[in-house]
Amino acid sequence: MRKLRIVALLALVALFLLPAVALAQPPVCNFYGTVTADGVDVDETVTIIAYIGGAVAGEATVAEYASTGLRIEQPAGAVYEAQAVYFYVGDFPAAEAGTWNSGFNNPLSLTFPGMPATGDVGTPFIWMALALAGAMAVIAGVMVLRKVRA
Repeated sequence: MRKLRIVALLALVALFLLPAVALAQPPVCNFYGTVTADGVDVDETVTIIAYIGGAVAGEATVAEYASTGLRIEQPAGAVYEAQAVYFYVGDFPAAEAGTWNSGFNNPLSLTFPGMPATGDVGTPFIWMALALAGAMAVIAGVMVLRKVRA
């Protein structure tokens, strides 16, 4: 009989604690869909970053976005309800934006006109930086040669 009371007490405690644990979960909104550039699928390894109010709210790869989606949890003290969600794929902003609504699983296909469909989307910026560094090295070299000759 004593064991039965202990089991009943544990069941009663669990009955009161489990709803509190379930209610403690943060509000969540999810976005999923395809990601294309000029109608061509974007490389699955490219990262998508979601912004709310100018701050990073979540991220996922293109592959994750297409399968499970990009999950955005509302942090404690923040209010995301009905806020605009802006997406970037690599360095490129999406043509579409979403709206954060607690508990929703939103289909949202992202498009990027003119974005490279495959490979590293940051590559053009790297080449530009390298070209600028090379030009600066040439200018510095010319200045050194002028001082040496003078």
